[in-house]
Amino acid sequence: MDEDNNVFYVFNSLENPFEENEREHRSLPKCETVSQLHKIAVSSNNEHVSVKKNILDEFLTKKFNINGIYGFMEIYSKFHIGQSFWLPVPQDISVIFKTSSDPYDLAHFLGHSQSSIITSKNRSYLNLHNNRIYRFTLIRANFDIEQYSDLFYVGYHYDTEKFHFLIKSSIQFDLTVLYQEKTGT
Repeated sequence: MDEDNNVFYVFNSLENPFEENEREHRSLPKCETVSQLHKIAVSSNNEHVSVKKNILDEFLTKKFNINGIYGFMEIYSKFHIGQSFWLPVPQDISVIFKTSSDPYDLAHFLGHSQSSIITSKNRSYLNLHNNRIYRFTLIRANFDIEQYSDLFYVGYHYDTEKFHFLIKSSIQFDLTVLYQEKTGT
């Protein structure tokens, strides 16, 4: 087989296929309080941190009045298969905070993030991690999500009294939540 061809990589070698993910997660800055998370969410354009599940859940519940990660899992699963459920989440969570003012760039990002297959170094492999890692991405939209709803078809739209959401999942139920605060609330 030509080694220059992009081939699907099978996890049958001696190397740990998850080592890169684990090393990345261990090197993330730790965020240890809800107030730290709030500061990052308000000011960050792109920050990646490690957070304990209970801290992230408290932050999400206070900010969105949704029952933390499990609340978002239940919303997503209800849309996706018609039944609400959630899966266990490890205590250490990799959280990515982003802000976007450009709906076209964000639609491109969402269309390519959490892909099922990743290609790098002349090989392709499933975008999987072990059960010690959970990834949660929170993106604040500085534009009207509804106005550009035709761009955002890679997840499910959901509204509360105060927020518009788009919720997307990876094949391992890592969630990406795009949100926009409704005006006048």
